[in-house]
Amino acid sequence: MKVSKERMVLHLPFDEAVGSAVAYNYAPNRTSNNDAVLSGDCEITEDAVFGNALRMGADGECSVGENIINFAEEFTLSAFIKPTSGEISFVMNHSGGNQPHT
Repeated sequence: MKVSKERMVLHLPFDEAVGSAVAYNYAPNRTSNNDAVLSGDCEITEDAVFGNALRMGADGECSVGENIINFAEEFTLSAFIKPTSGEISFVMNHSGGNQPHT
């Protein structure tokens, strides 16, 4: 599947001001309720490769209000990750828990 900007539904560049509790979705196909809400140990930071970034601690959460990614189809996820220790973990919660993902 070719990745196209026209089909993009979620683009969170985390370019909001430091301290913002919302990360705005800049995808061409955005709807009114799919900006991300930051909570817990999760914050916008200037410590990034370019622009700003998202810093998440153990109880941090960055959640989107709508289910906008169809997990039954192919999708692309892209991120720059800068670990603060020798370990990194990533969890994606979604409603398709009975579908295997590797």
